[in-house]
Amino acid sequence: MAELSLSTEIVNSVINVLQEHDASASDQMVSSQYLAAIIGFIIAKENFTEEQRNEVINEELTALFDIKNLQQKDNHFHDHCSTISS
Repeated sequence: MAELSLSTEIVNSVINVLQEHDASASDQMVSSQYLAAIIGFIIAKENFTEEQRNEVINEELTALFDIKNLQQKDNHFHDHCSTISS
């Protein structure tokens, strides 16, 4: 998986785009559902073998847990720019 530079600015920009499409995306749960659906859509469009598809999904899940763990360790996560890699 590529090294990603995740920032509050990027997250807010993506959420703003979702809210422009659907006002209910102001609810964080709805935004999360959109993001999960977008990941599924992108993975489904690629010409992956079953093994590659499973690998990508596992990498995405690992990234989600990495971010969750960073949030738990750093109460100021939303105020900092974090680099996520796996």
